Amino acid sequence: MKKTDILIAVLIAVLAVPALFSCKKNTEETIPSLAGSIYSYVPPYVERGDAFTVKASGIYAYEDDAEIVYRIKVDTVQTEYVTFDPEAGFRVELGEDEANFPNGAYTVYILASAEGYYSTSAAYQFNIIEPGMTGDGSLTGLGIDPEDSDKIEADGEDYYFKQIGSGCWLRHNLAVTAPASEYEAEGYEKDPSIPVEEPIFGGVYYCCSVMGDILGRYYTYEEAMQACPSGWHLPTEAEWAALAIEAGAEDKTYETGESFKGVAGSLKALASLNGLKLWEFWPQSEASDKLGFAALPSGYSVRIPGGDGRSDSFFCITEYATFWTADEYSDDSTKAWYRFITDTGSDMYAALADKSSFGASVRCVKD
Repeated sequence: MKKTDILIAVLIAVLAVPALFSCKKNTEETIPSLAGSIYSYVPPYVERGDAFTVKASGIYAYEDDAEIVYRIKVDTVQTEYVTFDPEAGFRVELGEDEANFPNGAYTVYILASAEGYYSTSAAYQFNIIEPGMTGDGSLTGLGIDPEDSDKIEADGEDYYFKQIGSGCWLRHNLAVTAPASEYEAEGYEKDPSIPVEEPIFGGVYYCCSVMGDILGRYYTYEEAMQACPSGWHLPTEAEWAALAIEAGAEDKTYETGESFKGVAGSLKALASLNGLKLWEFWPQSEASDKLGFAALPSGYSVRIPGGDGRSDSFFCITEYATFWTADEYSDDSTKAWYRFITDTGSDMYAALADKSSFGASVRCVKD
């Protein structure tokens, strides 16, 4: 066979291949995906021994008669997926045994499926937190020795305090659940019927009651003015200035709202939560807690109006520590001053906020 004949034969064979495939019908069916996204809520922080209910929704099929089946699996609680009613929810119960439920992060996996569809999934994380301010729980590094530290009791909880210069300050954020006039009244008891989702005095981080013991509660100015126990009060701008001078600020008379230079690191706690440092390292504002004030980066909250109970949004957790002062704004009776430090800044700053919606931490100072 001539070379030209061979080339023609090869060309014919190459051209014939796509023709053969183009004549073949595609018999494979495409499996559709479920529509929507799984929506659920898992409390980000819980205490060992707690229980919570996980519900699910948000998934639908293009065919109305397709049944959506939800399955769930929770770290440590179970090893296999189990089917659950998404409206009634799945009850997650955490045991008291620290060996099986150590402090740390856990994951809830939710799977949604329907016959003839690709399944879809979502994952939510929660953390087991052990309360305590003296280093024997999840929060460590505050340097509080219960055997060698002064303390007071407020609303059934212990609060440690320390003399810093001319002022005597609480060493951690207040977490009382009622005004002092109530929790100091004879016969007062905390009302267990009030759900944590609807606190009537002070917001708690994302409805996680255990975080009130860690970060304290977020109070509006109006609440803050009523929160400190008898013999203690919300510090004024002048008292914050005196604290700042002890922390290394210039010794002078400060105007209301003036920044305190170079004091942030001396006020920041050397604290960790479940082994993770709360204040990120920045050279210009390295935490030293020189004074033992132990400021935590609890951020701030904004109360959302409307509805029953209380609803708060939270901002700048692990980035800001914010504290109310007792000073109102002279030009606007709806605003008051608060003090704050940040993860990256070396100063303590001041700002104005709405007295009825902004939520900040409270540190009481002795009368």
